Amino acid sequence: MDIGMLGISYKSSELELRENFAKACQQLIEQEKQIPLILLSTCNRTEIYFSSPSVAEIHSDVVSFLKKILGSEFEKRIYSYFQKLCFMHLAKVSSGVDSAVFGEAEIQRQVKIAYEEACMRYKLPSSLHYLFQKSLKIGKEIRTRFELPKGSVSLESTIWNLAKCFFVGVEPISVLLIGYSKINRKIIQYFKNKKGVLLYLATKNPQTVEEDRCHFSLVPWASLSSWTCFDMVISGGKYGEYLLNSSQIPVTTSFIHSRVVVDLGLPRNVDPLVGKNPLISLFNIEDITGLIDHRKEISLEIQKNVEQEIEQLASMQVFFYERRKQKVMTCV
Repeated sequence: MDIGMLGISYKSSELELRENFAKACQQLIEQEKQIPLILLSTCNRTEIYFSSPSVAEIHSDVVSFLKKILGSEFEKRIYSYFQKLCFMHLAKVSSGVDSAVFGEAEIQRQVKIAYEEACMRYKLPSSLHYLFQKSLKIGKEIRTRFELPKGSVSLESTIWNLAKCFFVGVEPISVLLIGYSKINRKIIQYFKNKKGVLLYLATKNPQTVEEDRCHFSLVPWASLSSWTCFDMVISGGKYGEYLLNSSQIPVTTSFIHSRVVVDLGLPRNVDPLVGKNPLISLFNIEDITGLIDHRKEISLEIQKNVEQEIEQLASMQVFFYERRKQKVMTCV
């Protein structure tokens, strides 16, 4: 298969580099109209997939473009896969076994969205269609056949435990969520039945909010500058700019207890200078990932079996593709 990819993830780089890499890749996608590229960008990884009879040249062109924006340091942190190894990698990503939390399901939806967006932007070659369709199929099959072990805590429960640590004896806790994103909806679901919590939501499109309206109060988007009125603020969307900054913090601020701000956005939604204020504790996605309890009841043998199964399924699909390709060439 004439396929390849390059990317960066939580395993190979820190948050700031991932953030800059994601922005540079987005610029590439917006400028490149001729060569079909599929961009998979999440809070923990950014990857570009491509197909060509000369994948090495495409890989070199992509690196050269990114180097103009990022310099050369990022090259030490990227990983690249070609042909069958590329297929195996995406199959593992789609299955959730390459995620920060083993077996998480959200990544499969993100892979599907990345593929669908590329389909609307380009006329994709058959090899990329095959790569993504079969990788998504393998991901679904793995989740059906195996009861994938999950982390002992989720991102939502980690944030809740964070709140409990900071607001001991404080009740009720006012929590403002910025953006009606998938992750914020999960947080609402997790928090809504917790005792002593008042939930608020600020979104640019309040008319799209239908579910769980009885569990939170809507806050006008224009009033975000008053975010310090809330005990905890959780921003979980893609806005491409700082929604919260230090200039919005009143000079005469004297909180009874400190504020907690959780920035799940990539690019970040909160100016890092906010965290310099001694009365505000700022956590970004990297901080939250670091707080997740990795002492999981995971059988290493099960993980190994799952990965071996994915590799076998991916190898089989690559074999079928090459065999079908040879038959077509023979007929011609």
